[in-house]
Amino acid sequence: MRVVLVVAMIALAGIGGYGYFDLTKRLNETRRRLDEAETIIAKDRQTLGVVCNEYASAPKVERHLNQHQAQLNGLRDDVTHVKGTYYAVAQKVDAFLGDVNRRVKAQSAGLGAEVAEVRNVVAAVLAQMGIDQLRAKRPAEAEWALRLCLNIRERTAGDDWKTFNTKSMLGESLLGQKKYADAEPLLLTGYEGLKQRESKIPEQVRARRLTRGMERLVDLYDGWLKKDKAEAWRQKLKAGK
Repeated sequence: MRVVLVVAMIALAGIGGYGYFDLTKRLNETRRRLDEAETIIAKDRQTLGVVCNEYASAPKVERHLNQHQAQLNGLRDDVTHVKGTYYAVAQKVDAFLGDVNRRVKAQSAGLGAEVAEVRNVVAAVLAQMGIDQLRAKRPAEAEWALRLCLNIRERTAGDDWKTFNTKSMLGESLLGQKKYADAEPLLLTGYEGLKQRESKIPEQVRARRLTRGMERLVDLYDGWLKKDKAEAWRQKLKAGK
């Protein structure tokens, strides 16, 4: 009897070339796949129901879309109207600002002329103060007045002969303080500027301004102990150049 049972179990274990445990495993895998298929079918049925409901309500959705389209068209018309109004107002504002700008420029031109005249008067007063201080042998006080004068004249009349005469006088004030290195460029550019604008200097003061410019250069190089340069300018002075 025991031999029969053993033979039977061996037979079952070898059915169809698969072992018993392999068949059990395959059965469980098949059941799992079946459950997954049923789940997918259930989801597909649900999706199909939603699609059917949406299809049934399509006319209602279309009515809503038409209403929204009408509202959108109305908004577009409003935007067009607002743009037109904006451009009309912008043109009026531009015209107004243009008129204001023209008036401001006209007034500024007149005011600018008045300011320039005041600056010229102030510069002339400062120049005379500098001359008086130089004559009184107070070069430091002369420097203060002549620097202010030069600052005004360089901004308002940079190419005028008076500006270069002021540079020469400022150089003299520095020379009087023995600031030779600071005085030299002012004395040189001052005289050269006067010489280049000789024809623009009034005749009654022309010779004196040019002569004084060269005298300052001679004094500079004498005081600085640069005898060769002093002699060169002394010769120019004698020649009237």
